[in-house]
Amino acid sequence: VNENGFEPAVIVMQSGLETIWQLNCESLDEKNYRISFPAYGNQGMELGNGINSIRFIPEFDFTYYSWKKDFGGFVKIVDDISSIDIEEIRNTVVELNNSY
Repeated sequence: VNENGFEPAVIVMQSGLETIWQLNCESLDEKNYRISFPAYGNQGMELGNGINSIRFIPEFDFTYYSWKKDFGGFVKIVDDISSIDIEEIRNTVVELNNSY
């Protein structure tokens, strides 16, 4: 996380596996110091400089945003992380971008 947003902005995780998602916050400011998860009832998390960890068990695709929605990203949940379809994920992201 920096003044330009989240990088990478698209992440792939495996369904049903306990996951520790680590966000490396390099440069926080008024736009990006808090992250929001609309699919989880807009629950948010205030970020601090350095590594911020989120522990959860992913079950469905979701988007995330900075609290002012200046930046965002997408998490694609798959059944098997060892056999993902990159083209399908790209198409999902394009469709998602077109819906905004």
